[in-house]
This record gives sequence, structure tokens and C-alpha cells, in this order.
Amino acid sequence: GWGSCCGAVRQLRACHYSCTVPFSRTTRVSLSCARPGSSDSILGSRFGKPVLRSPYRGRRSRLIGLTATMAVDNDAVPLEPTKLLYFADTYKFDTSSEVLRVVKEDDRVAVVLRETNFYAQGGGQPSDVGVIVKNGSTFTVLDVRIKEGTVYHYGSFGDGEAFETGAQVTLNVDKERRLLHARLHSAGHLLDCCMTAAGYGPEKLVPTKGYHFPDAPYVEYNGKVDKAEHDLLIGRLNEEAAGLIAAGAKIRAEELDYDAAAAVCGGELPGYIAKGSAPRIVTIGEDIGCPCGGTHVADASEIRGMQITGIRVKKGVTRVSYTIAE
Repeated sequence: GWGSCCGAVRQLRACHYSCTVPFSRTTRVSLSCARPGSSDSILGSRFGKPVLRSPYRGRRSRLIGLTATMAVDNDAVPLEPTKLLYFADTYKFDTSSEVLRVVKEDDRVAVVLRETNFYAQGGGQPSDVGVIVKNGSTFTVLDVRIKEGTVYHYGSFGDGEAFETGAQVTLNVDKERRLLHARLHSAGHLLDCCMTAAGYGPEKLVPTKGYHFPDAPYVEYNGKVDKAEHDLLIGRLNEEAAGLIAAGAKIRAEELDYDAAAAVCGGELPGYIAKGSAPRIVTIGEDIGCPCGGTHVADASEIRGMQITGIRVKKGVTRVSYTIAE
């Protein structure tokens, strides 16, 4: 009867606390009776703990035999944050990792890994592309995104079977595209240095947004530059950029504790940086640093050349556009 069910459920609850697979909201445990047709799912979960769900409540029934099975919906189990290998090394084009899940989203397929050297689009920088390989199976990565700390590699499988969870795979990032994006992003930070040297530092113009795609890169600043000064400023910025690139300056990207990061960034951090966190800070030479999650070259000389192409002011925002050498 129901008392037998309750006893079985208590045993299953005890098993839950010693089980290495966590119950999720979609985990179902079925208790099956020996009587034909009397099997039903009577145990689900609520807030991670097993709960009773049964049409037998209030009814009399005798369970002759009892077995329990558990089915875990892996897609409902939260994924751990992906370790970002490019944070420490822009030049890590090839590495290996473990497959955590292959996800289908409508007409797209994504591979989720324990760690990755693929850059996920964000911060004004496009994603990496490349391939993920295991034996005879190849997954071509066409787009990379990050959601709540987990990186999703979107693309398609070619020849061979899809990856299984736990499989060890090899990651190969497109080297030329990675370095182009790193040079473009570093050039955007170099522009900030040039603006400061030209007398338009954060006390006058505060950098707010960077677009580091190859088609038309730019940096936007809160504040105005008078139209009469545009040509003069463009000439000055080009001189500063040429000098900094020719002289070379070490570009450092490192995760610092909050107070140290604030000190490097001129005494304070933007409001979106949580206090107590360890933000990643990019600095060029001895200039003031800036929070950034993008990829960067190791030295300003690797930018090779940079040209300021225009200044536009609209609604109190100054946009400075640039290109880099091929």
C-alpha cells in the first residue's frame, strides 16, 4: 500500500544524499510494481531534493515487488564555467580538452568543453574560428559565444561521428584570424594611450566602447572634440601611434585582485566590475590599465602600423576610427 511506497521513497531519499549524480528538476525515479500496468513515476525533485508525486495517494494498493530506476536529463544539469586558456596566452593556438556536452539549439549545434583556447565573441571583438578534432571526427567551429561563464562552440560536424561526453579532443584555432583580432584589439588600447598623450585623456574624453572588427574598427569616447580640431588631432594621433609602435612597448594582460587592479587603472574601476573580484587588466607600457577580456599581442611593435582615419562627433560622443597595417 501507500506505506510501502513511502518506505521505498525514504530509502531512495537516503540514496540521493550518497549519490554522486545530483537530482535536477527533471530527474525522475520510477517505482515499478509486479502487477502489470501498475508502474508509475512517483518520485521527482523539487529544489534539488526528491519529492513524492503519485496518483496512489489515498488509494489502497499492494505492491508485490518493487524496483527503482533513475533517469537523469543531462541537459538540465548546470554546466561548470569554462576555463579560458587565451586569458594567459594569446599564442596558444593548439591544445586539448574534454567534451562536457554536445548541445542542439534549433538548427545549430554547439560543443561545450572543460577548457578552451577559442575566444568567444564579446568586448567588441569577433570570435575565433577553427576546428575541434577527435580521431576521424572533425567539428568546424564557425562561431563562439559565452553564456553565464560557459563557452559554446557553434559549428558543424564533417565526416565521422559526433563527440561523446568525456571524449578527449584536440583544438586548433585559426592562427591568422586570432593574430589579426589581437592586433586590432591592442591597437584600440594603443589609441587610448595616444589620446592621453595628445591631451585628450580620461579627464576630457572617457573611453566607453570599442569595436575591433576588421571591417571598420573604432573607439568611442564620452565628450566632444571641436570640429576645427579634428584634422590637427588626427595628425597628432598618427604621430603618437607611429612612435609607440616603432619604439615598442610591452602589453600585459593579467588578472589582479580588486585593489591592485584599481591602482593600475588610475585609482578606480568601472562600476560593472564587482568589488572583491579579480578583473583582467590590460596595460601598454607604463600607461594606465583598462579592464579587458580580449586577446592582445605581446608588444605594441606587433601591431606593425596604425592609421587614424577619421573623427566623428554625435550626441556628445566622439568616435575615432582607425585601421592597421596588413
